[in-house]
Amino acid sequence: MYIPKQYQMDHDEAVQLMKSNPFALLISVDEHRPVATHLPLEIREQDGKIYATGHIANGNMQKDAFNTQREVLLVFQGPHA
Repeated sequence: MYIPKQYQMDHDEAVQLMKSNPFALLISVDEHRPVATHLPLEIREQDGKIYATGHIANGNMQKDAFNTQREVLLVFQGPHA
């Protein structure tokens, strides 16, 4: 995705944004369609990697995305009310 120079962030800025606004949209693909869930997350860094820890309800079909080791997308949108 093209990001204009004035909107680009370095690694530390991106991590700080995630930590300051940890309510994210989790997006995955279930067979042939996208599935999304809003989740509160805890963001931490360890050994140069970023970890997002949260909880998804057992009844949420999106939980199966983790069983297949597929990639998922987390979208952090900034401050919200």
